[in-house]
Amino acid sequence: MVRVLSVGRPAISTELCGGTHVSATGEIGFFEIISEASIGSGLRRIEAVTGREAAGLASNSLNTLHALGKLLVSPPDGVLQKVQDLLDNLRQEMKKTEALEREKALDDVASLLTRKSEVDGVKLLAARVKPMTPETLRDVAEAISSRLGSAIVVLGTVSDEKPFFLVAVSQDLTAKGYHAGNIIRQVAAITGGGGGGKPRLAQGGGKDVSKLDEAIAAVPGLLKKK
Repeated sequence: MVRVLSVGRPAISTELCGGTHVSATGEIGFFEIISEASIGSGLRRIEAVTGREAAGLASNSLNTLHALGKLLVSPPDGVLQKVQDLLDNLRQEMKKTEALEREKALDDVASLLTRKSEVDGVKLLAARVKPMTPETLRDVAEAISSRLGSAIVVLGTVSDEKPFFLVAVSQDLTAKGYHAGNIIRQVAAITGGGGGGKPRLAQGGGKDVSKLDEAIAAVPGLLKKK
């Protein structure tokens, strides 16, 4: 014998069920969903509290809202807009900072060019640069490549407290067998990471920042073994 539960008249759901049930939702009272997640293919789990637990949750949430209002110098109903305004201002300041970082990094291109060398007749610039975003590093690599012409550029930096590398290979050198994706995989592997990309441009990351300089220093030897 099993229990068959029908919800609604006419029924919108009819299930075999062995759980606890009430005759009407009014018996449940205050009901608050606290989480919802997938537990399998086509299955979702909802966790909720009701009664005194739900009232306690609501009370805690209200207290948090009032505390935020005091911190933001805003009435409770204005907290959401206040937070949104602060986030918008933060994004604007981050964009300004990134623009200044990019400008300063591009100003340093001239000094980086003095560090170029040659390996088997191929111009190479392999260098560690100051911490910057992957996007800025890509701009720096492009600026260096445009100045050097036929060359291989390998740059390493620290991004989000982890090693990050970018390799750029001029088109004429890809025709000779140099592949940015192959180079980046070997360089990043020294720091416990990996990477990949196209023949002309590739990027990758690692785990051990202390080995970043070792990875950059290994580039000439890697090119000789290509």
